[in-house]
Amino acid sequence: DKLPASLNAFTKEQMISMVQELSEQDKSLKPKIAKFIDRNMRQFKEINEKEVSEAEYNALFSEAFEIIDNFDEYGGGPEEQEEIVYNNMEEILRLFKKGKLDEAIKKEFIEACLEYYLSGNSGFCDLLIDCVFDVCKEKKDWFFAISELKKCRSSYNNELIMRIYRKKLLDNKKYLEERISNLEYGNDYHDLATFYADKGEIKKAVEIAHQGLENGKGNIMNIIDFLIDYYSKKNDYDNKLKFLVMKYEKSPALEIYKIIKKLCRKKDWKIVSKNLYDIVKNVSARTIVNPI
Repeated sequence: DKLPASLNAFTKEQMISMVQELSEQDKSLKPKIAKFIDRNMRQFKEINEKEVSEAEYNALFSEAFEIIDNFDEYGGGPEEQEEIVYNNMEEILRLFKKGKLDEAIKKEFIEACLEYYLSGNSGFCDLLIDCVFDVCKEKKDWFFAISELKKCRSSYNNELIMRIYRKKLLDNKKYLEERISNLEYGNDYHDLATFYADKGEIKKAVEIAHQGLENGKGNIMNIIDFLIDYYSKKNDYDNKLKFLVMKYEKSPALEIYKIIKKLCRKKDWKIVSKNLYDIVKNVSARTIVNPI
């Protein structure tokens, strides 16, 4: 009964020496030892590699998240410490890719990343969310990530949740539930339009895009580009021209002007060019009235 405890007192080198000495004293032990080694080599090797990987992970994790915690408390920190975090996280991801870290460690890592991501004061938010998306591989990982993200609702967190449902879990029903309840900005409508387009429901996609033009707040440029692309494929001259002019109105640029001029029929150019000129004139007037 005391043997296992006694063996713990030996170093690796002492154990090897003892086994060698015993096998020399009793030759019959050699084949038994060899058989035992052959039978357990792979298992012991995997256990040892796992223990080494876990020890390496723990050291990297502790160092990285101690820095992240300090950055989160003070809203930033030294550049050399920032570099340590990036290097450590890269090494941690390498360990996960090797498959030597268990599910409990993965859960711990995801939870820690999302805790500081949700806190939002460390300056590492992009890195942390990228790490979560890198280590999540199975459905249970993504469901756990969603449950953590739901602890602190925001427009961007909602976007992440919807992205997971749509792209990772392929759960269209849950995606639509979230998406339809979060239709406010132009990019929200664009996301929903591309969802229907990817499913082949083009008519529905275009309908949503037009709704986004009317109701979407903020940037609607993605919607305009979506409609330009749609009407280009339909060879719909009037609508393509209409939305190109709308794009120019939102963001006058020489490149867009050239595209419009190339597309525009000769009989329409006089009116269209005047419209483009008026757009630029109005933009210039606003700039003079409200100089930067």
